[in-house]
Amino acid sequence: EEAKQHQDRFLTVFDALLADHRDFDLGDELVMADHAAVEGSELRVGIIRYKAAVLPYALLEQSTLALLRAFIQAGGKVYLVGDGALGESLPGAQTVAD
Repeated sequence: EEAKQHQDRFLTVFDALLADHRDFDLGDELVMADHAAVEGSELRVGIIRYKAAVLPYALLEQSTLALLRAFIQAGGKVYLVGDGALGESLPGAQTVAD
């Protein structure tokens, strides 16, 4: 049941971004662990730079949480979709409704 809720939340966010014609990429935590860094107020993954991250679920590796905390502290924007379960782990992130 919990896996289904995560999947539904992910698909809701995915569909909303597509409907709003927003460019976005899906992050891979293993790739981010090896190739991501915070530079200025941006999150860099390889050669791509991001000013914001949207998280539709709450199951993240500790390395990803540390990277996102540093991103927030540098002025990056992190949006938590849903119940905000990550709020305590990511101070400064903004919770938005499903």
